[in-house]
Amino acid sequence: MRKRNITFLVFSIYLFTTSCEEDVMIGGSGQDQLVVYCLLNQRDSMNYVRIEKTYSGYSNAYEAGKIMDSICPDPRDVNVCIIRHSKASRNSDTIFPVLLEDVEKLPGMFNRKGMLIYGFEDILSASDEYELLIEDLAKQKTLRSMTGLLGQYTWLFAKQEFRRKNISMYKPELIPDFKGSLSWSQNWSRVLFRFYYLEELDGESRLKYVNWQPSAGSFKQAPMEEDSMQFADLYLEMLAENIPVNPEVRRIPVGRDYLLNIYDEQVERFGLIGQVPEDYLYSDEMSNIENGFGLFASSYYFNFFAQKINPRTMDSLVNGQITKNLGFVYP
Repeated sequence: MRKRNITFLVFSIYLFTTSCEEDVMIGGSGQDQLVVYCLLNQRDSMNYVRIEKTYSGYSNAYEAGKIMDSICPDPRDVNVCIIRHSKASRNSDTIFPVLLEDVEKLPGMFNRKGMLIYGFEDILSASDEYELLIEDLAKQKTLRSMTGLLGQYTWLFAKQEFRRKNISMYKPELIPDFKGSLSWSQNWSRVLFRFYYLEELDGESRLKYVNWQPSAGSFKQAPMEEDSMQFADLYLEMLAENIPVNPEVRRIPVGRDYLLNIYDEQVERFGLIGQVPEDYLYSDEMSNIENGFGLFASSYYFNFFAQKINPRTMDSLVNGQITKNLGFVYP
């Protein structure tokens, strides 16, 4: 019996040593690639560029994903810029997004720790085309992609927009380059409310906004045809959570828009409506980034209604228990 055990032990050692002579690589050659995600939206005051990289491939993918360095590029190895090409003047200028340190409150796909998130506040316009350039210094190559913009109006349009006395007078804009459905009844998951207000500080006035995506049930119950409506306590509580208290500022309510988030044909073609499945960003077929993976395209907020603030809601914002510390004042 002892002789058999020794023979088995020797045989096991032989199998172990011979089977480990070659490394088994899961996920390809181990040449990581940059993965980019950016949807430009001229109705957002801030736009973002998200950059990560594919797994190295030298270990189990699930284990590699737990190692932050395996998916996060070194910011010293990445340079990001967006070149704006004017269709009218044929001139170009360059936007330099800034690397953001705090991504706790960024929306959706950009609220991701361990990835490079860049942001910029430049006003975008549908009359221009945009070229994304990312220098991958580690690989000594440049990632490139081009996109136009959906829609007509920038987010500052709400400041000049006339809030209708009768909602039936409001005519939504035409978007001839959009082929999808603009019906809110067919797109509950992409409808949001945007509350605008003017913030006055040190003699300057800036337009700001807060987005809220309601549940389908609460949206269906909203009286869409009214030109103004009383804000519910739930909505006021949302404003109180998202607008910081600052005794130095005066805030003037402007109105609330009913918006539908729509996407250009590139996003539609990739099937990325609503949110972007991670696997699509790593596929050649689902990428429009030269020398890398990912998506550079356009989204837009189509405006169904532009509501004004009625007197009762104005009183609630200025004097109500929920928002009285936010500095809202009467116009």
